[in-house]
Amino acid sequence: MINVRITDNNNKLVHQLFKKIERGPFRRNFHAIKSTIFDLFCAYYVRQNFRFPVMLEIETINRCNNDCPFCPVNVRDDPRKKQLMSEALLEKIALELEKVQFSGFLALYSNNEPLIDQRLSDISAYFRSKLPKAHIYIYTNGKMINYAILTRLIAAGLDQVVIDNYDDSLNLIAPVRKLLEEIEKEQNQALNLDLTVIMRLKNELLANRAGNAPNKTAENIQDYLGYANSGCYLPFTQMVIRPSGQVSKCCNDALGQVTLGDVHSATIEEIWNNPIYTDIRHNLLTRGRKSETLCRTCDVSSVTGMLFKKILAGHQFYNSSNLGRHT
Repeated sequence: MINVRITDNNNKLVHQLFKKIERGPFRRNFHAIKSTIFDLFCAYYVRQNFRFPVMLEIETINRCNNDCPFCPVNVRDDPRKKQLMSEALLEKIALELEKVQFSGFLALYSNNEPLIDQRLSDISAYFRSKLPKAHIYIYTNGKMINYAILTRLIAAGLDQVVIDNYDDSLNLIAPVRKLLEEIEKEQNQALNLDLTVIMRLKNELLANRAGNAPNKTAENIQDYLGYANSGCYLPFTQMVIRPSGQVSKCCNDALGQVTLGDVHSATIEEIWNNPIYTDIRHNLLTRGRKSETLCRTCDVSSVTGMLFKKILAGHQFYNSSNLGRHT
């Protein structure tokens, strides 16, 4: 059945307290503490010594339909040229992941609204056929969601759909409300999916996305200074592939300002272990974010809980015997 979970951190006392401290006179102390905790998690991830990304984000189309002020690529501010990932490239990526028996996290989105790509259910089905053990999922703003689309995605083998329900009154937006009503009405036991609805404020200060968030630029709010000596776990765990086939620095490089390789001309494994990636990891470990482009103005300090739980459980994200040798 469809397991529906609605979360609203905005009304939780701890969340409200953290927000007040983060914006108050002790903000520097607050970020110093967060930086220390974040570095502990980063050190844990680094010790895993992943030879292949365990989290992949595949941006099949680089477009969004929402105007969130914290996002560098919202529909009003997006400077990117529209691109759609070719089916040939999608096939190449899927076959490479199949070769290593990838069973990590595969997000069929990145800095975009995935439902804009009308091929999404077909893409999901193809990746599922190649990767039976991968956790395949999307995040959507819910503006285009409906019951028919959801059932097609379930049939295609998606494991999880997360809806970021953006509304400053913290009400369900109309498409999401209608979807939940239909799920309740249908009670279809044959459908198997985890559906999470996160109640989000649209006009909110979040992490600054490497200094490019329109409502929290590096020039206006300098929380990132508290993380100058911090590392980051993303280059050790995550790969983001843009529609062009180029690989971004991480999910916070929303504009694709840094390119680490091109999946057209190299394999995922080759890019992951190339000198560019290796140098970034080394710099973050030894000199902190201040040594790296984009990283030096980034205040991201959140950790992916799903990944942490998998590692603790001893999960194998890929078959290492199918990988080459890299120095």
